[in-house]
Parts: sequence; C-alpha cells; structure tokens
Amino acid sequence: MKSILSGVSLLLILSFSHIQAQTTVMNFSKTDCNGIQTNLFEQLDSGFAVVIEYVMLPNCSPCITAGKGLKNILQSAKISQPERVKMFQISYDNTTTCANLKSWSNANGFAYPLFENGADEVNYYGGMGMPTIVIAGGNTHSIYYQKQGYSPAENNAITTAINNALNPINGIETIQKSTFKVYPQPAKNMLTVESDIEISTISLIDMTGKMVFNSNLKSRLIDIPLSHFPAGIYFIKCKDVHETEKVQKLIIE
Repeated sequence: MKSILSGVSLLLILSFSHIQAQTTVMNFSKTDCNGIQTNLFEQLDSGFAVVIEYVMLPNCSPCITAGKGLKNILQSAKISQPERVKMFQISYDNTTTCANLKSWSNANGFAYPLFENGADEVNYYGGMGMPTIVIAGGNTHSIYYQKQGYSPAENNAITTAINNALNPINGIETIQKSTFKVYPQPAKNMLTVESDIEISTISLIDMTGKMVFNSNLKSRLIDIPLSHFPAGIYFIKCKDVHETEKVQKLIIE
C-alpha cells in the first residue's frame, strides 16, 4: 500500500512540476482557418497585445464561458487601447479541424481568428487544462498572464494583464509619453512625424500586423506620402536614435 501511495505522490509531484509559468510566449507561424498567415512574434513586435485561448472541442463548457468572458473584457471601456488587442482561439490538439473550429465558433458567437494544431504550445504552457489562457505583449514577447481554467473572478486580473501588455515597461511604450508628434489625425495625403530627438526608423503597420512601409531616414522631421495606402486603421511605429520604440494609432482616410 505504501509503495502505491508513494507512486501516486511522485506522479502528482511530477505533474505539478511540469505546470510552471513561462515568462515568454512560444512563437508560432501558421495559417488561420481563413487562410491568413500569422506569426505571433511579428504581431507582438508590431505593438499588439495578444490574448490566446486554447480550447478543446466539442465538450468543454468552460472554454465557451471563457471565450464569452474574454469577449466582454475586450469590449470593455477598461481596456486602454482596444484597437491594439488581438485575440486568437487555438485548438488544444493536432486533430481538431478548421471545420470543427468554425462550427464551434459560429455556434457561440465568436469572431476571432481560429487556428489548428496547438498541441506543442499547450504542452509548453503546462499541458492539459482547458481552457488555457495566455496574454502577451511587447518586443520582449513577455507573458503577462497565463492560467489553466477560467472564472469571472479573474476578469480584473485579465484586464490588468492586457493593459500591461499594451504598455510594457521594457518593451514598446505609447507615443503619447514621448516627444513625438504625428499629424494630421486623421491623415489623407501626407503624414508628418516630428520629434526633438532624431528618428532612426519609422514603420507603418496595418491591422493584420503586416508592415506596409518602412524608412531608415534619420531626421527630426519626416513627411510620409499616403496616397497609395488604402483607407483604414494603421499603427505607426517610430524608433529614435536611443533605440526607444513608440507606437501610435493612425487613421488614413
């Protein structure tokens, strides 16, 4: 009897030792169920905070509850910059198909990008435990929240984690705290970026996270022609000569 209990105890110890919080996210580069290629690190480097829910289909009611809870959080006025937050729902295994994911998503009123083949990531974040929720941000690819399971009692912690991921201490800071001036807003034909610190690079990023413009012109005053960019929401990412990065939302009409 003692040997059996010892074996069980050892199994529990090994299991809990495996469930350790990571400090950085596991990168992935894959195509979502709508055929859009996504690289996680590129999204974070572009200034987005990313919320990931790993889900088990079809019989995981907590996954549905978590998805609806996260949806409410992302629509809340408590999120400082909701346009800079992305959410992905990813299957916990490598056998669930996009057809299954789409059916589940539609049935529950979700409209987030869906991905297959999340088994390696789930293992990285501690193994089986659905849903698994991860929140990441910054060009250090840092994790601000990681937990297996969900309860509405976690909403405040999740909200705080998202806002922290949007403004990481050692990552990308918002342009409002810098000397950068970006005008006019909204912009149509020409955008001007001005700073009292010399700018080393400027990038323009669309809502998919794709870089559509990049300049290494070093100056304190830079004009960017916009006539060939489609109207929509973008993010302008500036880096000064001291390697400090700033991000600001930009609307092109």
